[in-house]
Amino acid sequence: MARRRCPSCRGSTLIELMIGMGLSVLIVGGMALVLQTQERAYQAQGATREELQRLQAAVQQLQKDLQLAGANMPSGTLPALDPGPGNGDPVITIRYLTEAPFVTKLTAATSDQSKSFPIPPDAAGHFRGGDQVLIHHDGAWLAFRTGEVASRIRPGLSPDGVIRRSVSDESLRLVFPQGSEVVRLRDGEVQYLLEEEEPGDYVLVRRKGGQERVVVEGVRDLRVEYLLAPPSDGKAVAPHWSPQVPGGIPVLGARLRLVVGRASIGLTVTPRNLLPPSPT
Repeated sequence: MARRRCPSCRGSTLIELMIGMGLSVLIVGGMALVLQTQERAYQAQGATREELQRLQAAVQQLQKDLQLAGANMPSGTLPALDPGPGNGDPVITIRYLTEAPFVTKLTAATSDQSKSFPIPPDAAGHFRGGDQVLIHHDGAWLAFRTGEVASRIRPGLSPDGVIRRSVSDESLRLVFPQGSEVVRLRDGEVQYLLEEEEPGDYVLVRRKGGQERVVVEGVRDLRVEYLLAPPSDGKAVAPHWSPQVPGGIPVLGARLRLVVGRASIGLTVTPRNLLPPSPT
């Protein structure tokens, strides 16, 4: 039996098959590219979310310390906040005490050039090597780390290292009469340091009482500025922001910018007592 050909029914040519296959490859490839882009976007979003969580935890710790600055510290003595140079040294030092410090008095007159500061025999047991000690009277003060505590014969505290003084001119001798306050500032300092792990990648470390704890990793930048009160010379009429704190100028606030990975947070804080006004 002879076959009949259908004029309207014909097969696909080789060229048509190749064109169809090419279009199919383009469609499938396009769909794969879209899915890959979405996956990358999701991964980037997840990384940013993790960085934000670490960043927020670090900022909460910084904010807590800054808001406590100056708490239970004798007014008009050590600054509650000291800027630091960084580069392995503290970026910022915050001073506060969580409870009232132990206080005693000098049993004899002495000066900032003394090798030992006399205290009552029953007070010697309250001090130990490494304690930061503050002595102040009538606006003058000095601070030092305790090297040795003498408890017999002549009870007293010997400085270990540099003595910090209320005047920058070392030719001015500070004399403290009998009865001047001697304050133990144990664990009164909190320091934040940036330690470089890799080029451009830092770890923010919190140091207090000789113990260090990593606050956050992957830090790209930490900047601190201070809101300074106008100087008494009348040259400036309004508070201004500065990365440095000149001696004797009260600080009204602080602002920080912390960058972790691709996430960053700005923080402005009004501490309890950043820098007490200079005594009049």
